[in-house]
Amino acid sequence: IENFDQVITAWKFAERGTDYKALAILGCQSGGKSTLLNLLFGTTFQVMDHERGRQQTTKGIWLSRAEDAPDILVFDVEGTDSKERGEDDMAFERKTSLFSLALSEILIINLWFTDIGRLQASNLSLLKIVLELNLQLFGGNSEHKKQLLFCIRDWDGRTTVQAVEQQMKADMANIWAEVQKPEKFAASQMTDFFDFTFVALPHKIFQEKEFFDAVKALKLRFTDPQNSQYLWDKAFSPDIPADGFGHYLEQIWETIQANKDLDLPTQKEMLAMYRCDEISSEAYNSFCEALLPISEQLRLGNLVEDFGKVTQDMLETAMEAYEGPASRYHEAVAMKKGEDLVHKIKKDLHTLFLDLLGKLRARAVDDFEELLASILPEEESAVLEQFAEKMNGIKRQVVDAFEGGAKSAVIEQAATEWKYDADLADLVKTLDKRIQAERENQLRKMMDYLQKELKMTVLEPLEDLMDAAEADMWARIRKLHADAQAEMQETLAGRLVAFDCSEEDVAKQVAQLEKHVTTQVLDAVRERSENLYDDMMKKFEQKFKYDQDGLPRKWEKGVDIPALYQAAFNSVAETIELFAILRLKEEHAELSHDGDEKVPPEVTLLSKRQCTQLKQRFKQATDGMFSSARNEQDRISVAMQIPTFLIVLLIILGYDELWWVLSNPFLFSLSLTFGGVAVLIWYLELGYLVTPVLNTIVGTSVNQMKNTVQGYIQPKPQEHAKTD
Repeated sequence: IENFDQVITAWKFAERGTDYKALAILGCQSGGKSTLLNLLFGTTFQVMDHERGRQQTTKGIWLSRAEDAPDILVFDVEGTDSKERGEDDMAFERKTSLFSLALSEILIINLWFTDIGRLQASNLSLLKIVLELNLQLFGGNSEHKKQLLFCIRDWDGRTTVQAVEQQMKADMANIWAEVQKPEKFAASQMTDFFDFTFVALPHKIFQEKEFFDAVKALKLRFTDPQNSQYLWDKAFSPDIPADGFGHYLEQIWETIQANKDLDLPTQKEMLAMYRCDEISSEAYNSFCEALLPISEQLRLGNLVEDFGKVTQDMLETAMEAYEGPASRYHEAVAMKKGEDLVHKIKKDLHTLFLDLLGKLRARAVDDFEELLASILPEEESAVLEQFAEKMNGIKRQVVDAFEGGAKSAVIEQAATEWKYDADLADLVKTLDKRIQAERENQLRKMMDYLQKELKMTVLEPLEDLMDAAEADMWARIRKLHADAQAEMQETLAGRLVAFDCSEEDVAKQVAQLEKHVTTQVLDAVRERSENLYDDMMKKFEQKFKYDQDGLPRKWEKGVDIPALYQAAFNSVAETIELFAILRLKEEHAELSHDGDEKVPPEVTLLSKRQCTQLKQRFKQATDGMFSSARNEQDRISVAMQIPTFLIVLLIILGYDELWWVLSNPFLFSLSLTFGGVAVLIWYLELGYLVTPVLNTIVGTSVNQMKNTVQGYIQPKPQEHAKTD
């Protein structure tokens, strides 16, 4: 390793002890590995000159230190599958790959998105050999795990990262299953030695902004320990002191160089691999062309009928096209390449299968909504009868349709691999959630209906009881409340049977309705108590100012106003005691502010002081009505007592005017009209409407005449003085 010690000394690396990290990158030639490392760590590795064409840039393995994180050592490894080295030096690729895996804590595997699913292009075959030899040469250490970071370049954004991650993990699991392991690791899993991380990077040229944003986010995962997705872990550290790291690298390289298993296969096998790859590619390309219409249909959101049968035929056709020519070459290689082709086709089909499952699930949800809309009542406020039975029926219908479509889409070669249990579970969960939402909606409608019914069965009769305000009001309210609760409970429990509710849910709904009934009663009583003064005044006016027939009283002479007043006042004042205390419970029936037992605050509507103040205020207001009635009675009595001599005097003084009216046709007609109206009023017994008005007019006129006559009869004070 040229100048390693000098570089390490210049970096003061040896002083770090074990506080450092090592990272390497693998991938095909001209894949942008050096460019990615330069962007991530601020290194200055040589990158490809596009004007000179695509050619090998990095040769061998180069080391640098991260600019923003001096504790990170970055190894840039020569790309695989380069034309410069050719097929004769594949052993070097294997050696550098194994070396990179052995020395690094994190190994970045750089691959193109379009190479996913390909054995050679994605370096999966190389990785298999490297993993196998890593176990054999270095024994594998589950206490110091390594992280494989798959960096997927030129991501198209249409396929989800999760889908590719699932596919790549399945590939790695298949590779691990085929790896020849030492006896002590025979039962081990790949996750015992490796962690997997997948990062998707957009196209650097066509999606430049998105690419640099993704690289910036990835950089923080390497350099910022506070990042929630920080990649470094103590479990990855080999605990090699920094001053011995150079010797450690030399030992690793010597061990790799001495291993003969990294040599190239035989020429016969190479020929078979080359030709079988060509034959496989031709068969695969034909398969892809035949598959394109199906892919397009799914892309457009359409379902493909007979997906399983059609794709099964395509796979068999592709294998027939491969197996015929490939059977002339090395049997083991041809068989292995045939298995790879089947695996590759199955992966493509599995991606479409997953897409199909999503569309089947979406169609099932749409079908459920259509069926649900068809059974819901047209009236918005109506409740769906037999809710649970009908919901379970349409749910079973769409679930069966989904299961049938999913099952028929599975090809024979993947009968044990392709599963749709998760999609089925998601569908059932979605439907259950929708059913629950509709159940709540229907229950809300039912509760609205019962609450409207509550107004008719409870609130209106309650208002009548409070309007009457009789002595047994609270006993009748308690009975009304108990009967309403019992009736509502029975009605609700009967209706909830159709919703297939649990006993707990039924009890909860019943308790909620009972609480609502009680709340409505209490609110009505409290509202009446708060407006008690206005109600008392209305009742007093009704009793005092109107007779039993509801007609206004005439305050004529002989009407016993004090007796009427006292009776009305006592009757209405008693309501204060009725609405002072909440007596909805039987144990509160005998409570009174005048009793020995203290009234609890929670049942107090009006305190004793408030009752006294209310009664005083009521007394003051009604006293005013009493005084007005007495004054009106006195005024009417005076107005009706007209002296006889005034009537005679009125006739004598008005004789000329009377004769003038009788001799004038117009005035005579007008008099007859007024006389007719007077007779009609008398005949229809409407005198009570005009009598007060006429009394007022007559009384006023008489008073004016009295004043006039007295002015003529009695001398003025000044004249008496002169006479004296």
